[in-house]
Amino acid sequence: MAIRRVARLLGAVYELQVLPAAARASTAAAATITSSADALAPTAPHPRRALLQFPTQATIQHVQAVHTYTLTITTGNRRGAGSLAPAWVQLVGTNGKSERILVGETDEDRLARGSVRTVSVPAPEELGQLRFVNVQRLGSSISDAGTGWFLEHVVVETPEQQRLYFPCHAWFGEADAGVMHGPLERNLLPAAPEDAEIASEPVRLSASGMAVPHPDKVKQDGAKGVNRKGFGHGGEDSYFYCAGKNGVFALGVADGVFMWRESGIDSGVFSRALMKLSEQSVQAGSADVVKVMQDAAAGAAASGVKGSSTACIVLVNQDTGQLWAANLGDSGCLLLRPATAPPAGGDGSHHPHPAHHPQQQPYQHHPRHHAHPNHHQQQHQLHGRNHSGSHHHSHHPHPGHSGIGRHHGRPLTAAENAAAAANHAPPVPYTVKFRTNQLEHEFGRPYQLGHHEAADSVEKCDVAMQAVRPGDVLVLGTDGLLDNLSDAEIAREVAVCRSHGSGPSVIAHRLARLAFEASYDKSRSTPYSTAASEHFDMVYSGGKPDDITVLCAICE
Repeated sequence: MAIRRVARLLGAVYELQVLPAAARASTAAAATITSSADALAPTAPHPRRALLQFPTQATIQHVQAVHTYTLTITTGNRRGAGSLAPAWVQLVGTNGKSERILVGETDEDRLARGSVRTVSVPAPEELGQLRFVNVQRLGSSISDAGTGWFLEHVVVETPEQQRLYFPCHAWFGEADAGVMHGPLERNLLPAAPEDAEIASEPVRLSASGMAVPHPDKVKQDGAKGVNRKGFGHGGEDSYFYCAGKNGVFALGVADGVFMWRESGIDSGVFSRALMKLSEQSVQAGSADVVKVMQDAAAGAAASGVKGSSTACIVLVNQDTGQLWAANLGDSGCLLLRPATAPPAGGDGSHHPHPAHHPQQQPYQHHPRHHAHPNHHQQQHQLHGRNHSGSHHHSHHPHPGHSGIGRHHGRPLTAAENAAAAANHAPPVPYTVKFRTNQLEHEFGRPYQLGHHEAADSVEKCDVAMQAVRPGDVLVLGTDGLLDNLSDAEIAREVAVCRSHGSGPSVIAHRLARLAFEASYDKSRSTPYSTAASEHFDMVYSGGKPDDITVLCAICE
């Protein structure tokens, strides 16, 4: 009896002081737990006594596992780098977000000049692949004096002991020394391992784009591709490029989902809005590629425009040679670099992700059918509009198709023949240094921004950071390009064009034409036919007619 009374008394105290309300409500279920003390009692065990006897085992079973990430935050060691204001830090991964924690709030934890702070960030679930680290410095209601912060980098150690490097090397707010300043919020992208310690160098970019609508849309709607300096569109595709503030150069492509037409919605309006809003964000001073995409998505939602679209946005800091890319869906970006020597073997192809899908559909709709790639109409002429607004139908000769052996009807001299032979030497090969990942829910359903509930959030975008060099070539494209030309074919064409001194305009036109021709070639192997064969477990061949958008930029 004494044992029972003590057990009841202590059980009540434990229940009131330790267990949360939810646990108290479930104490009846815990009555099934038995212990050696029950043998002393001739009656059924009391639930409180059961909880007293096995408090850890009974409660741990209902506690959700917490995943802990360790962050090392390094403040720059330069004049004015430290801050009196704290900052919020949050991790964003493919599976969700961590808790948002505040660092630098106390004197002991202050974000002082040259300081290294180590903090633990809990997450309710394993975050998957880390996309970016969101850092937001708190503002001051009185004065910004002493609050400017220069963040060097953040290193994240995952629960699996993997260490990831997120460089920043930039100001949050107004610097206390000099006139440097930056936004109060940044999204830090992970650096590629091979680029983490490589010193980048300044570059200057020149760019050009080409958008070509599906020929059926030209026949039915009479709409031509519009290609102007800095902006263009064709069908549901669109693109932009522009120079922003602080030496930032931006490029982007978007591919609206055609199937919204069944609901009376033109997704081309949505994709064009995304590109225009992205351009406005960059020109307003944003140098954060995730923030640019967030601004575009928020602006489209605020304006009430309907539809959905994939999006790929790339920012290059021309002063530092750093590239940041954000991609949502199956559009993408390739970073091509001239090789120092021809590859030892193989064709130099680089296929990190199989491409691609049939006609896109809004994610909330199930595909009604997947058309066989060989069910094409007769081949159409490539339609576009040049910068002056006139229609463009002429064939672009290959840069290497110039005559050899005669000049104005006379034979070439030995010196002229030697010069001609030198000009037609094999081009320096280009390799795919980097390619954005393709994000698809399944074959034919790419991730997409949109007005509907099933649309994907910007936080799901794939992000990357790379160093660029003079001589590099950037190629951005919608699936009309990437479904019909492989990475190796794109790299080979860039190599040929660059060997003849061709600029971004010629490269964009050449790639658009080659993709167009491939889309109507019923016998060739394309990225689309390869992916369709794998998905449907049948042999497919040929390309996929679609809107085609190509954006090319050369780093000099």
